[in-house]
Amino acid sequence: MTADQRPADSSKAKAHKGGTMPSASADSEQDLVVDLVAAHQRTVEHTDLLAEARQRRRQLAAQLHADGHSYKWIGEQIGVTAQAVEGFIKYRQRRQKQR
Repeated sequence: MTADQRPADSSKAKAHKGGTMPSASADSEQDLVVDLVAAHQRTVEHTDLLAEARQRRRQLAAQLHADGHSYKWIGEQIGVTAQAVEGFIKYRQRRQKQR
């Protein structure tokens, strides 16, 4: 069972005097830490994949726009507004102006 599937148990999450957990829950705590590390790694992987997908979407939409398609038309193809398309196409320009 992963950490994001495990039901929250507030009794295990409470700190104990002296900063240590009782030995009976040490295995459970270690399982939680292992699940936490795995969940964190998955978020890192998903973040990287999402960044790549966004960049690819920007490139493809920019190419379609350069080929003469309107932001509205591009947005209709993927189910977003023309403003959204313009926003992600011009994302890099806005970021460079902020620097």
